[in-house]
Order: sequence, then C-alpha cells, then structure tokens
Amino acid sequence: LEFRRVLFRSTNSAQFELLLRLVGEDRSLTVVGDDDQAIYRFRGASFASFDLFGERFSGHERVLLDRNYRSVGSVLEVAGRAIARNKNRYLPGKVLRPAKPHGPQVEVWEFADDSSPARYTAAQIARAVQERAGREAGNGPLDYSSFAVLYRAHSHRQALVEEFRARGIPFAIRGLAINDLPVIRDLRS
Repeated sequence: LEFRRVLFRSTNSAQFELLLRLVGEDRSLTVVGDDDQAIYRFRGASFASFDLFGERFSGHERVLLDRNYRSVGSVLEVAGRAIARNKNRYLPGKVLRPAKPHGPQVEVWEFADDSSPARYTAAQIARAVQERAGREAGNGPLDYSSFAVLYRAHSHRQALVEEFRARGIPFAIRGLAINDLPVIRDLRS
C-alpha cells in the first residue's frame, strides 16, 4: 500500500483535480493543511479545497493538530482573536494551544502610512539602545546586534534601510537568496 502526502493549504481547483487523477482509485492519500493559512488566494487557492476534499473523500479521518510549538500563548491569543474575525472559516471554533509559556504582553500598532512602521521601528531600537547605555546597571550590554527586524514583504525593506541609515543604526540584511523566494520554490516543486 503506497501513501501519498500533500501540503493542502494552498491548493487551487486545478491542482485538486490533478491530485484526484494522480491518486486514482485506491484513494490512499494523506493531506496536511491549515484552513487559516490558505493564503494564496491570488493564485486561486482557498479553504474551499478542504470542502472539495471532504466531498470527494467522504470516509476520510480528520486529525486536528491544535498544539502550537512555535509561539508563546500571548501571541496565539492575539492571532486567534484576529483570525476569529474572518467570517468564512472552515473550522470556526478552532483554537491553538501553546506548548510554550504565556510570554510577554503583545503590542499591536497601527500606522497611518507605509513609511511610519519603518520610522517607528528605527526610533524604538535607537531609544532602547540609548536607554540601556545611559543606565549601564550591570544588565549586560544592549547593542544593535540584540535586535532583528522581520518584514512581511521585500518591498518594506527600503523604508527600513533609509530609516536605519538616517539614525546611524548599523544593519545587515540576510536571507535574500533568490532560490528561497516563494515564487522560485513554487517553480522548483
């Protein structure tokens, strides 16, 4: 008996039809997906694939993986409240349980324009480093290498670079290998 595994969350209708043809009559298939992460809607993916799967594989067994090993409880609570606002969810009552402690309080910031997040981030880093330098109370050094800034899209990078340069904040940009870009990974797979 051969089992086939598929990462299902980003499947569009054409890919689902191809999957059906590849599986054939034996129907030995394992799919893994998170309906809340069906994020490639611009490519036609949506959680509707989960509905289609349920129709075509009516005898399937669902195993809910609700234990999160990556994030602390405070982050999961905020993310859960945001996701719960989505009107059309496949599993509307799904709640992730953290494996890690609760963690620090989460801050959520809203900005009026696209350049404000970079300006705010640079100001917060500069302030934190200056405050620690002023105290030097044996807490150990806090310098610019203590920070990492993650951004959602490469288009946000330039505003950060400009703000860091304007404030004299040293920085290095890492992880820009073209082979790791989502579009290239999709083409290779």
